[in-house]
Amino acid sequence: NVKETGKDGTEYLFHLRQNAKFSNGDPITAKDFVYSIRRGFSPDLASRNAYLGYDIKYAEAYNSDMSFVRDAQGQFLLKKDFI
Repeated sequence: NVKETGKDGTEYLFHLRQNAKFSNGDPITAKDFVYSIRRGFSPDLASRNAYLGYDIKYAEAYNSDMSFVRDAQGQFLLKKDFI
């Protein structure tokens, strides 16, 4: 469920159930979703459907194997963010 969107419509906030768990009992966290989304765009995976998410900021560049760095919060950035 999308509970909230940013003012400009470019950010979506999803709320996870506190007790959500994988089938093995491990808790499901937001990091699991971030990992899955990034993995879907990974050039190593070469997903034929990655283009469906190119509306996500930097998704196409990430899928194209461009160089990335992380900011202080651990978010991926392209080199152009430092120019």
